Amino acid sequence: MILILEQNVAAGGQTYGQLMEHLSRLPGIELRVHQEQGAEKALTEIHLIGNTAGLHVEDMRQLPGVGHVVRVSEEYRVVGRHRGDDRPTHFDYKGVRFGQDTLNVFAGLCAVDTREHVEQMMRALRDAGQVCTRMGAYKPRTSPYSFQGHGRECLPYVFELAGKYGVRVIAMEITHESHIDEIRAALEETGSPAGVMLQIGTRNTQNFELLKIVGRQREFPVLLKRGFGITLDESLHAAEYLASGGNRKVVFGLRGMKTSIGDPHRNFVDFAHVPVVRRLTRMPVCIDPSHSTGTRASGPEGLLDILHVTAQGVVAGANMVLVDFHPEPGRALVDGPQALTLGELPHFLEDVALVRETYVTAMKALVIDDNELVRANVAEVLRGEGWEVSEADSAERAFEMLADGSWQLVFCDVKLSDRQEAEGYAVLRRFVDEQPEAQIVLMTGHGSAAGALDAVSSGAYDYLMKPFEVEDVVRIAQDVRRAFEKKERPGTTGELPPAPVYTSDIDLVGVSSGFVGVMKMVGKVASTSLPVLITGESGTGKEVVARAIHCRSPRAEGAFVAVNCGAVPSELIESELFGHVRGSFTGAERDRRGLLQEADGGTILLDEITETTPAFQVKLLRALQEGEIRRVGSNHTLRVDVRVIAATNRDVEREMREGRFRQDLFYRLNAVTLHLPPLRERREDIMPLARHFAERAAPLGAPVSFSRDAVRALVSYDWPGNIRELENAVIRAVALCERLVRPEDLPERVREHAAAREAEAAAQHAQTDAGRADAAPAAAPPAGEEPLASLSELEGRHIARVLAHTGGNKQAAARVLGIDRTTLQRMIKRHGLDAGGARANGEGKAQPNGDGNPEAHA
Repeated sequence: MILILEQNVAAGGQTYGQLMEHLSRLPGIELRVHQEQGAEKALTEIHLIGNTAGLHVEDMRQLPGVGHVVRVSEEYRVVGRHRGDDRPTHFDYKGVRFGQDTLNVFAGLCAVDTREHVEQMMRALRDAGQVCTRMGAYKPRTSPYSFQGHGRECLPYVFELAGKYGVRVIAMEITHESHIDEIRAALEETGSPAGVMLQIGTRNTQNFELLKIVGRQREFPVLLKRGFGITLDESLHAAEYLASGGNRKVVFGLRGMKTSIGDPHRNFVDFAHVPVVRRLTRMPVCIDPSHSTGTRASGPEGLLDILHVTAQGVVAGANMVLVDFHPEPGRALVDGPQALTLGELPHFLEDVALVRETYVTAMKALVIDDNELVRANVAEVLRGEGWEVSEADSAERAFEMLADGSWQLVFCDVKLSDRQEAEGYAVLRRFVDEQPEAQIVLMTGHGSAAGALDAVSSGAYDYLMKPFEVEDVVRIAQDVRRAFEKKERPGTTGELPPAPVYTSDIDLVGVSSGFVGVMKMVGKVASTSLPVLITGESGTGKEVVARAIHCRSPRAEGAFVAVNCGAVPSELIESELFGHVRGSFTGAERDRRGLLQEADGGTILLDEITETTPAFQVKLLRALQEGEIRRVGSNHTLRVDVRVIAATNRDVEREMREGRFRQDLFYRLNAVTLHLPPLRERREDIMPLARHFAERAAPLGAPVSFSRDAVRALVSYDWPGNIRELENAVIRAVALCERLVRPEDLPERVREHAAAREAEAAAQHAQTDAGRADAAPAAAPPAGEEPLASLSELEGRHIARVLAHTGGNKQAAARVLGIDRTTLQRMIKRHGLDAGGARANGEGKAQPNGDGNPEAHA
């Protein structure tokens, strides 16, 4: 935080002393006084460094002698990126766009020398198709009060020539407030044929008086160049300080820094910071490679160092390039040793274009969504990651854009209109067929586990459920970019359903992020022949998941055979799986094929694999390794081609440690391990599952619904038997109810648990109400009536309860409430709730219940 003192407050005075005495008592705060003497007045600032989050700006403004307060943080309040913030990462000036998805070259003179040279350069820029340049009218020497160039005398002819040759924007370094007035006057005199971008150079990035003045004017954009001797963080704070005055048209410049190694005077290049600044802020990023090289030295291959250094910055994602060039570099007033010649400029520009095309714009992304806000937000994040982004609002428009070239990444909403339920799958099919190297990400506001499985197994790269996080888009963009750079382009898997309207033939129900994540992994492994080990408590749906893997695999036409190893006696399991010949043991009256042979060409599920004996595990391991089986009592081997999926509800590693399960068999079976979360960890899925089971159990034409109290009871119960227990409970309730399931229709254990939770909540409410009564007595409601609450209070309580139920997961809470995450964020702020659903003042604090799950008590 920076306190800017009033002009009449001098160090050593009474007001200054009172202020410093107060500030010195602030805990955990270090004070640094900064004084800047300008040409006409002095500026005194006090920097508060430390834990300033608890300091309120309005309170600090009331302190004696304080004229202005600026809060500066690592999040960069004005120019930085913030969640839910849709501010643009670009600005337009004089018909030229400056943004994080553009690249503009400013080639020109660091210091204007003669009119003839300026005209030669302007003509060369026009011939090269350039509309931007740099012209230093106020180039400082070592002393900030001395200048090279002609100052304001050259401004009229510089602007006239710019208009003559079509140059629209001139970057011009300034060191004093008066320079702004001189530039403005010269533009008015010449009819404003061009625009000026004010450049604040190395020494003046620490001139807070100048930053404040430039920040207050809105006429000219600003190029703020990082200064020598200060950190990147401090430079970004200077940009924040400038922008806090109101001028948001800021470009952040990076440059070489002084070293003592080699001939160049500034040869340590900080262009690796380009992506860092782009990620943290909304500013375009400029590089100054001329000052990084300092000479016209060439590498062994003959290319100038300036070309190599520029390429580094462009590859890193730079949006603007400053480069010196001059008709006669030897006669330049300043920075001639590294300047390009007129003849070298076209080659430099061609090299920049090639590097930009190869490393940046070659990565093209398409965002398809009929919701303009969602489409714009995803596109904005991708542009911030260096992608060239196009947008489409319909499947028809997306199909038209297929012919516009190759796309590396496509984000597509599943439901693009009201005409069809899932046009996104049609888009997926077309892109997989025509551009199989493109990575397709489906987005949906009504996601499900079955949708995730079908999307990924059908060729989608990922499946995102709205509202998703910015980090999800960033992660995907970065992963896809790395994959393309390494030429690792995964192919598509499985066959797409032929129907234009999406329906799933997989009996999977669930919308929780944990279960959807498992299904995305299922979609990825289904196309392979890898063995899979599925773990999870009893009743979590391991066999359903195994069937889903089989149905989405190339073996889908083959048999799916499920074997419960725990239900087969140990002395018979070998015969059950491998088969036997007649007479091999008592009761073997004829030859019998084993289940592994029945599954030949398909998939076998070995459920409860840890229930088998070590002796059988040895034989199973050999069969899996060799792809051969031998029937009991036979000397002949049979070849089988079968995919094995194993499942268990036990801790396999513990079984191995205690000698009940062979380690070599475990490593053979768990090429891929899928863990299914218990139902108590995916409570968002309880009601979708319950309605699914009720629909199947209800008589035809007699739909069944659930009362509010029944829903509360079902969701609050922990379901130790998981999905199997829930299914049995719902079937029982449907049989007993009259088309509306009430708590009395549910099993006794479910009702008792719900009653215990309500009693606990009532006790908490009573305790809270008693505390309120002691603090502020109020008129009691009539006997037998519940105290009345406003709609706003009820809304706040409900949001707190949902947040507590999701453990503070805002994405999951928004899904439960049926709203987007931005709306939820506003409601949380309005009701004073923290991330866990608790009110900021302590009321309604989320506390654990007896089962260790958070529950809100309003």
